[in-house]
Amino acid sequence: MEDKERLNFLVYYRKQLQVIIDKLDRQIEKLGGVDNVRDKNLLEDNNLPENKSPLEDKQDLTDPKVLEVYADNPGVIEVLNECRNYMRSISSNEQDRDGRLYYSHPKHGKNFAMIAMSPKALHLYFAPRLHIYEKLPDEARTELRFGKSLGDRWDKFQLSSPYQMKKAISFIKPYLEGGG
Repeated sequence: MEDKERLNFLVYYRKQLQVIIDKLDRQIEKLGGVDNVRDKNLLEDNNLPENKSPLEDKQDLTDPKVLEVYADNPGVIEVLNECRNYMRSISSNEQDRDGRLYYSHPKHGKNFAMIAMSPKALHLYFAPRLHIYEKLPDEARTELRFGKSLGDRWDKFQLSSPYQMKKAISFIKPYLEGGG
């Protein structure tokens, strides 16, 4: 097997394993074992120092000092602040778990939205039960990075600038505040 064929095989095999892991995680969550679903990147778990747990690597999205060190893109912190302000205005509860912020509301349900952050972008997720992915116009899909997350578990925006955040809010506002 040539190097290129081997590489293609390994990439394909890794994707298939990830699909299986995602299915297992969903089954564990359904059975009430949300806390038992471990970090999805199994390779990094093997490279951790002996006394460091995977959860220690999670960033605290509520601590500005941690975010300043964590973010590569200065606009991401501004995007996070705008997004948190908007989400707090439409939700009844903000909960910080495992480096992510979850939002709940009686109308939209528990954990209807989630915010996660990478050093270069903010990821704004919505529960598929809201059907935002299906309802958004094509204009929103071309102007913003929007799609389904791995395993179609969430509808996802990837935002890296305040302009993108304002655009995303303008598109989702009717669905979250006025029924779409």
